[in-house]
Amino acid sequence: GIAIEGNVFLRVDQAVFIGGGRDNSVTGNVFVATEPAVHIDSRSVNDHRAQVENPASEMMTRLNAMPYKSPVWQARYPELTRLLDDQPGLAKRNVATGNLYLSRNAYDLLADVDRRQQTLVPNLFPADVKPGLLERAAAARSALELGEVLRGSIKNASLTALPFEALDRAAHLAAAQ
Repeated sequence: GIAIEGNVFLRVDQAVFIGGGRDNSVTGNVFVATEPAVHIDSRSVNDHRAQVENPASEMMTRLNAMPYKSPVWQARYPELTRLLDDQPGLAKRNVATGNLYLSRNAYDLLADVDRRQQTLVPNLFPADVKPGLLERAAAARSALELGEVLRGSIKNASLTALPFEALDRAAHLAAAQ
Protein backbone atom coordinates (compact mmCIF):
# COMPACT_ATOMS: atom_id res chain seq x y z
CA GLY A 1 0.00 0.00 0.00
CA ILE A 2 2.81 2.45 -0.73
CA ALA A 3 1.99 5.65 -2.68
CA ILE A 4 4.62 7.08 -5.03
CA GLU A 5 3.20 10.39 -6.23
CA GLY A 6 4.44 13.61 -7.80
CA ASN A 7 8.08 12.69 -8.35
CA VAL A 8 10.53 13.37 -11.13
CA PHE A 9 12.83 10.50 -12.08
CA LEU A 10 15.53 11.67 -14.50
CA ARG A 11 18.05 9.05 -15.69
CA VAL A 12 17.37 6.57 -12.89
CA ASP A 13 17.75 2.80 -13.21
CA GLN A 14 14.60 0.99 -12.06
CA ALA A 15 12.96 4.00 -10.43
CA VAL A 16 10.04 2.06 -8.93
CA PHE A 17 10.61 -1.52 -7.80
CA ILE A 18 7.56 -3.43 -6.60
CA GLY A 19 8.96 -6.75 -5.41
CA GLY A 20 5.90 -8.92 -5.09
CA GLY A 21 3.77 -6.20 -3.57
CA ARG A 22 0.11 -5.34 -3.61
CA ASP A 23 -2.02 -2.24 -3.53
CA ASN A 24 0.82 0.13 -4.43
CA SER A 25 0.03 3.37 -6.26
CA VAL A 26 2.37 5.07 -8.74
CA THR A 27 0.58 8.23 -9.88
CA GLY A 28 1.41 11.64 -11.29
CA ASN A 29 5.14 10.99 -11.75
CA VAL A 30 7.49 11.93 -14.57
CA PHE A 31 9.95 9.28 -15.74
CA VAL A 32 12.62 10.39 -18.21
CA ALA A 33 15.38 8.14 -19.56
CA THR A 34 14.54 5.69 -16.79
CA GLU A 35 14.85 2.02 -17.74
CA PRO A 36 12.53 0.51 -16.69
CA ALA A 37 10.39 3.08 -14.97
CA VAL A 38 8.28 0.54 -13.04
CA HIS A 39 9.33 -3.03 -12.20
CA ILE A 40 6.81 -5.52 -10.80
CA ASP A 41 7.47 -9.14 -9.88
CA SER A 42 5.68 -11.86 -7.94
CA ARG A 43 8.76 -13.15 -6.14
CA SER A 44 6.88 -15.18 -3.56
CA VAL A 45 5.33 -17.36 -6.26
CA ASN A 46 8.69 -18.82 -7.26
CA ASP A 47 11.89 -17.65 -5.57
CA HIS A 48 10.46 -17.12 -2.08
CA ARG A 49 7.57 -19.58 -2.17
CA ALA A 50 8.80 -21.47 0.91
CA GLN A 51 8.53 -18.25 2.94
CA VAL A 52 4.81 -18.11 2.18
CA GLU A 53 4.00 -21.81 2.47
CA ASN A 54 5.98 -22.65 5.61
CA PRO A 55 4.14 -21.45 8.76
CA ALA A 56 7.45 -21.52 10.67
CA SER A 57 9.29 -19.31 8.15
CA GLU A 58 10.64 -15.95 9.27
CA MET A 59 8.13 -14.07 7.12
CA MET A 60 5.12 -15.99 8.46
CA THR A 61 6.40 -15.77 12.04
CA ARG A 62 6.70 -11.99 11.70
CA LEU A 63 3.28 -11.69 10.06
CA ASN A 64 1.63 -13.73 12.80
CA ALA A 65 3.35 -11.64 15.47
CA MET A 66 1.44 -8.59 14.20
CA PRO A 67 -2.22 -8.03 15.14
CA TYR A 68 -3.14 -7.70 11.46
CA LYS A 69 -6.58 -9.28 11.96
CA SER A 70 -7.56 -6.89 14.75
CA PRO A 71 -10.40 -4.39 14.15
CA VAL A 72 -7.95 -1.47 14.05
CA TRP A 73 -5.85 -3.10 11.34
CA GLN A 74 -8.96 -4.32 9.50
CA ALA A 75 -10.27 -0.77 9.30
CA ARG A 76 -7.02 0.62 7.89
CA TYR A 77 -5.84 -2.37 5.80
CA PRO A 78 -8.93 -4.41 4.83
CA GLU A 79 -7.09 -6.40 2.14
CA LEU A 80 -4.33 -7.44 4.55
CA THR A 81 -6.67 -9.46 6.75
CA ARG A 82 -7.44 -11.72 3.76
CA LEU A 83 -3.88 -11.87 2.44
CA LEU A 84 -3.29 -15.56 3.06
CA ASP A 85 -6.64 -16.47 1.45
CA ASP A 86 -6.00 -14.43 -1.70
CA GLN A 87 -3.14 -16.10 -3.61
CA PRO A 88 -0.32 -14.94 -1.33
CA GLY A 89 2.82 -14.09 -3.20
CA LEU A 90 1.13 -12.70 -6.30
CA ALA A 91 1.54 -9.03 -7.13
CA LYS A 92 -2.00 -7.63 -7.24
CA ARG A 93 -3.91 -4.39 -7.44
CA ASN A 94 -0.87 -2.23 -8.16
CA VAL A 95 -1.82 0.97 -9.96
CA ALA A 96 0.36 3.08 -12.27
CA THR A 97 -1.74 5.88 -13.77
CA GLY A 98 -1.40 9.53 -14.67
CA ASN A 99 2.34 9.20 -15.26
CA LEU A 100 4.52 10.49 -18.08
CA TYR A 101 6.95 7.88 -19.39
CA LEU A 102 9.57 9.44 -21.63
CA SER A 103 11.55 6.23 -21.70
CA ARG A 104 11.85 3.36 -24.09
CA ASN A 105 10.86 0.80 -21.45
CA ALA A 106 8.10 1.98 -19.13
CA TYR A 107 7.37 -1.37 -17.50
CA ASP A 108 9.26 -4.49 -16.56
CA LEU A 109 6.62 -7.02 -15.55
CA LEU A 110 8.19 -10.40 -14.94
CA ALA A 111 6.57 -13.50 -16.39
CA ASP A 112 4.98 -14.45 -13.06
CA VAL A 113 2.98 -11.20 -12.94
CA ASP A 114 -0.59 -11.27 -14.19
CA ARG A 115 -0.93 -7.98 -16.07
CA ARG A 116 -4.72 -8.16 -15.65
CA GLN A 117 -4.21 -7.83 -11.87
CA GLN A 118 -2.46 -4.45 -12.34
CA THR A 119 -3.91 -1.12 -13.51
CA LEU A 120 -1.43 0.47 -15.92
CA VAL A 121 -3.60 3.04 -17.75
CA PRO A 122 -4.05 5.87 -18.52
CA ASN A 123 -0.53 7.24 -18.87
CA LEU A 124 1.41 9.31 -21.40
CA PHE A 125 4.12 7.73 -23.54
CA PRO A 126 6.49 9.07 -26.24
CA ALA A 127 3.85 8.35 -28.92
CA ASP A 128 1.40 10.63 -27.06
CA VAL A 129 3.60 13.73 -27.06
CA LYS A 130 5.30 15.96 -29.63
CA PRO A 131 8.03 14.33 -31.73
CA GLY A 132 11.49 14.87 -30.29
CA LEU A 133 10.28 15.48 -26.73
CA LEU A 134 11.83 12.26 -25.45
CA GLU A 135 15.27 13.32 -26.69
CA ARG A 136 14.93 16.93 -25.44
CA ALA A 137 13.72 15.76 -22.03
CA ALA A 138 16.50 13.16 -21.74
CA ALA A 139 19.07 15.88 -22.47
CA ALA A 140 17.87 18.00 -19.53
CA ARG A 141 20.61 18.48 -16.96
CA SER A 142 18.28 18.95 -14.00
CA ALA A 143 14.68 18.66 -12.87
CA LEU A 144 14.39 22.43 -13.18
CA GLU A 145 15.46 22.32 -16.83
CA LEU A 146 13.20 19.31 -17.44
CA GLY A 147 10.25 21.26 -16.06
CA GLU A 148 10.92 24.06 -18.56
CA VAL A 149 11.03 21.55 -21.43
CA LEU A 150 7.81 19.83 -20.36
CA ARG A 151 5.82 22.99 -19.61
CA GLY A 152 6.30 24.10 -23.18
CA SER A 153 5.53 20.71 -24.69
CA ILE A 154 2.72 18.86 -22.92
CA LYS A 155 -0.81 19.85 -22.00
CA ASN A 156 -1.20 17.89 -18.77
CA ALA A 157 -1.85 20.39 -15.99
CA SER A 158 -1.12 18.02 -13.11
CA LEU A 159 2.26 16.94 -14.54
CA THR A 160 3.39 20.43 -15.58
CA ALA A 161 2.32 21.76 -12.16
CA LEU A 162 4.84 19.54 -10.37
CA PRO A 163 7.26 21.67 -8.32
CA PHE A 164 10.26 20.92 -10.53
CA GLU A 165 12.29 23.58 -8.68
CA ALA A 166 11.71 21.88 -5.31
CA LEU A 167 12.39 18.45 -6.81
CA ASP A 168 15.73 19.53 -8.30
CA ARG A 169 18.51 17.76 -6.43
CA ALA A 170 21.22 19.94 -7.96
CA ALA A 171 19.46 23.09 -6.73
CA HIS A 172 19.18 21.62 -3.21
CA LEU A 173 22.87 20.73 -3.16
CA ALA A 174 23.85 24.23 -4.35
CA ALA A 175 21.64 25.88 -1.74
CA ALA A 176 23.14 23.75 1.03
CA GLN A 177 26.68 24.94 0.27
